[in-house]
Parts: sequence; structure tokens; C-alpha cells
Amino acid sequence: MREQVALPKSLASATVGWIGLGRMGSAMATRLMDGGIDISAYNRTSSKVDSFVERGAIRLESIQDASGCDIVFSMVLDDSALDALHSPSTGLFSGDSRRTSVWIDGSTVSV
Repeated sequence: MREQVALPKSLASATVGWIGLGRMGSAMATRLMDGGIDISAYNRTSSKVDSFVERGAIRLESIQDASGCDIVFSMVLDDSALDALHSPSTGLFSGDSRRTSVWIDGSTVSV
């Protein structure tokens, strides 16, 4: 079992969103939750969020809802899914919240 590391106060109070719960995304989001980080999660196939909600995650109904989180991670399948995150009308920063100050994308897509 890994030792729990105390988080800096600013990070411990940050809200974290996760977009994309495929093979890599779900493993990484699980590690965050195992480390004591509460997450809000979105996936195009909403049933992939179910097990995270059972563990305490908040279900996001849309990509735009993630913009209400301080930090957003994304790990999506392909170019079109990443393009959807950048869409001016439906993407991450198209909503009114726009609280996100850090967006970390780890998707494996083309240049």
C-alpha cells in the first residue's frame, strides 16, 4: 500500500474535473481518487462514470460542466473527441462558469 502524502493546502482545496474514462483515463482518475482527491467526471459513454460516482465522484452531464472545476484533466480517444473539447459552442470553455485555471490533456492523438 502506498503511503498517503499530505497535499499542499491550495491543491487539497482545488476542485478537479476528469474528462475521458477509457482505459488510461479511468486508471489515472482512480489513482487520484485513491490519493484522496475528489473528482467530478464526464465521459461520452455516461455509464463509464457510474463506478466513479459509486466511489464518491460527481457526475458531470456535459463537457462544459467541467469548466466549473479549478483543474481539468482530459484523456480522450481520438482527434474528434479532442476537437470537441476545443469547440467554441460545446467545448470546455464554452460554458458560463469558466473557473478552470489549469487544463492538462494527456490524450494520444495526431499532431
